[in-house]
Amino acid sequence: VLHPEKATVLGPVKVIGQEYPNLNCRSIDIPLYGTEIKLKLIDQLLTELTSNTSDRVIAYRGKHRWIQTFEPIRLDKPVKGTQPLLRKGGVYLITGGLGGIGLTLAEHLAKTVQAKLILIGRSAFPAKEEWNDWLTAHDEHDSVSRKIKQVQTLEAQGADVLVASADVANSQHMQEVITRAEERFGAINGVIHSAGIADGALIPRRTREMTETVFAPKVKGTLVLDSLLKNVELDFFILCSSLASIFGIGGQIGYCAANAFLDAFAHQQTDRGDTLTLSINWDTWQEVGMAVEALKPLTGVLDSPKLDTAKAMSHPLFDYCIADNSDQAIYITHFSLSKHWVLSEHCLLYTSPSPRDS
Repeated sequence: VLHPEKATVLGPVKVIGQEYPNLNCRSIDIPLYGTEIKLKLIDQLLTELTSNTSDRVIAYRGKHRWIQTFEPIRLDKPVKGTQPLLRKGGVYLITGGLGGIGLTLAEHLAKTVQAKLILIGRSAFPAKEEWNDWLTAHDEHDSVSRKIKQVQTLEAQGADVLVASADVANSQHMQEVITRAEERFGAINGVIHSAGIADGALIPRRTREMTETVFAPKVKGTLVLDSLLKNVELDFFILCSSLASIFGIGGQIGYCAANAFLDAFAHQQTDRGDTLTLSINWDTWQEVGMAVEALKPLTGVLDSPKLDTAKAMSHPLFDYCIADNSDQAIYITHFSLSKHWVLSEHCLLYTSPSPRDS
């Protein structure tokens, strides 16, 4: 029996040890039925708690102890004559549709099958009849202007595009969007759930609200989509997960947990056999995506700090504090061998060998 919501514990399991190297964190998955099994589990758990193992994700089923491992697999090429999943002129809903990844995937659907696209974004977006006025009043570097031009490009490639502003975690908002989409395009053929919010706080600085904000689009949003589309015969339901759920990333405990939920949800849906559900564990995209967007506000900060607003510090490693609030703390320094022992104590003197030695 699969419970995707319980998989969120794998986020802390894989991140705590990275932020606190002195702690060994493990998840031990056990069945909770049968008195005889429970008695045997006591011995198994005592063994786990007293052993020095590097296994982090463990499951007991009967007499067997399972651990999580990964192995490479090569995808087979489609067999000739099989029905492709993407339909010509198919109707596809993309959450996070105005983000970098969502628009990149939308472009593929526009080019290959001239799809009818429902692009859902959380932020407000001008109505189509206002686009020309917006582009006239804002320069080309404006983020909304760039998105308008990208949507226009999709239309030029043959796509029919409906842009909607809605919170994917809000059932009422999403129902309204789905109703509009079905009235305009007909039945939805596939869903790509790429909505997400960046995480970035070490455990001592985390609040419950931070984690709930990260959970909202990936965890609650997935459940909302599943509920609203349960009677729709989808060709596929694609979840954009992350390698973070496999490896863990320091400072990303909520993000790791949320993506672990997506992975487990895909397994649950596959087990039910209703709809082809895939969770894709993406690495960082090079030019688009949350990781790239998160770095943009910091571009140029290290080269030209605003020293008039920065706070000077008497710290062995940091010169100035650029920002310090509940969401983030940013420090800056200019390292030198003469000033910082961290560098000077780790210098190696290299001399080229003499001709005789060579």
